[in-house]
Amino acid sequence: MDARLILLGFCFAASSALAFDHSHAAWQALLKKHVVVLEAGKASQMRYAGMAQDREPLRVYLQSLSAVDEAQFNAWSKPQQMAFLINAYNAYTIEKILARYPDLRSIWDFGKLFGNPFKDRFFRLFQRPFSLDQIEHDTLRKRYAEPRLHYALNCASVGCPMLREEAYVAERLERLDFRDPIEMTLQQSLPTPGCAGVNHADFSIDGKYAIFTCEFGGGGLIKVDMVERKIVGHLNLNRTNLITQASLELPDGQLPDGQQLDAAICGVNVGIGGGMPQDIRVSPDGKTFFVADMMADGVYLVDGEDFKQVGYIPTGIGTHGLYPSRDGTKLYVVNRGSHDVRGRRRGP
Repeated sequence: MDARLILLGFCFAASSALAFDHSHAAWQALLKKHVVVLEAGKASQMRYAGMAQDREPLRVYLQSLSAVDEAQFNAWSKPQQMAFLINAYNAYTIEKILARYPDLRSIWDFGKLFGNPFKDRFFRLFQRPFSLDQIEHDTLRKRYAEPRLHYALNCASVGCPMLREEAYVAERLERLDFRDPIEMTLQQSLPTPGCAGVNHADFSIDGKYAIFTCEFGGGGLIKVDMVERKIVGHLNLNRTNLITQASLELPDGQLPDGQQLDAAICGVNVGIGGGMPQDIRVSPDGKTFFVADMMADGVYLVDGEDFKQVGYIPTGIGTHGLYPSRDGTKLYVVNRGSHDVRGRRRGP
């Protein structure tokens, strides 16, 4: 009898744990109510006075976060985990401010050496005391190779990224939005699993398909049918051992038999361990897409119709922008000269 009771209790606990709301509806409702979007969506402000009046709904949401244990968390998908941690960081930051609101002018009023609000373990996560820095640096940055995190975490300061008026959820971290070109109203959202950070795009000559670069999560490309609005292919890119103009010491990018460098065929794969594709441009004849990759230090050549890589041109460190000449005969490449994003944490 006791064994059956224990088993029933275990099953009840397990089913309760699995019931976490991944839509973060409670947090979404609070953000919609108290975040004011400014400057045409480029900035935002929090109505702390209003949020203070909704302190109880906020605490209920925070309690739902604290109730999640590591075993449950580890069973979730990567986007679900990231959304959970991002929302937890932003929600607990607001809770920290409300602890002394309205008697403070800055989050640094808590202290920098003693009482540092980012190092203070003022809440519980995964059944143990936790701090904001532990979420950001010890968990998010270490566990997920995701540069976009900087734009999602709000530290209650003007110098930080804006707090969005909506919660982060798994589906919103990897998607492509179709909007009305005049009103900018959302028409459709297309999930892009495996393409984190949809970045730049260019279209086929007839406009029937477009190829998008996936800036984060190891890079790659997706091909989207613009008529049916669906993904029809995903392509991983690899730096290759190609014959280059420099090695041949030939002028104007000429290869033997009059072939152009942009028609070179892939050689031996010497993979680079993950890329970060940036700008993309289609050739004047519509056959080849040129893809700048910041981590590959060069430009990939992709056959648009067959959606396959057909070449690679090394151009310099941190290949980023592509700009065709007006007559369409040359493609100018901008190299950033670095693979790093520089700047002080949390602004100046």
